[in-house]
Amino acid sequence: ALLRNSERLNTIVSSMLDLAHLESGTFELFLSMFEIKPLIEKSIEIFQETEIEHSYTITMEVEEGLKAYVDVQAFSHIIHNYVENAIKYTSRKGTIRVIGKQTADGIKVSVSDNGPGIDSKYSGRVFERFFRVDKGRSRKEGGTGLGLSIVRNMADAMGAQVGMNDSDLGGAEFWCLFPNRS
Repeated sequence: ALLRNSERLNTIVSSMLDLAHLESGTFELFLSMFEIKPLIEKSIEIFQETEIEHSYTITMEVEEGLKAYVDVQAFSHIIHNYVENAIKYTSRKGTIRVIGKQTADGIKVSVSDNGPGIDSKYSGRVFERFFRVDKGRSRKEGGTGLGLSIVRNMADAMGAQVGMNDSDLGGAEFWCLFPNRS
């Protein structure tokens, strides 16, 4: 129990430091044009190499050759966080889908699931620090309530937008929109 608590405390402190750097503008980003399909594949492979792969169906539908102006580490963190949350809040044998496509507004990357979804009254608050829709459940799952706040700040630093809406799979869809750049 002591080891588990110290690991949890380390995660919280690390997350708070990341957030402080992001909010103060001292978090260093290295932005460049990258093809996003390989970045997404790398971000989700950790979930596919564990027992999670046998408990969930994770699919990826990313247009070939799609490029966005991103920081690789921040982009990967966003995708990883979205997929991790989808797994956390979707029951076993659930479906998680990662989509990357060109839209009129930019490159949109989204993670959808067929979990219970999130009431639309919370949609404006889910990216706030420490906000939890289901406090009891997220504490049991080990969440700090900082993940989506860090995601929002990383996206802001890259000039991207984040959001959440209902998924056509029945659960929630979390997305990040990177503006078109030539």
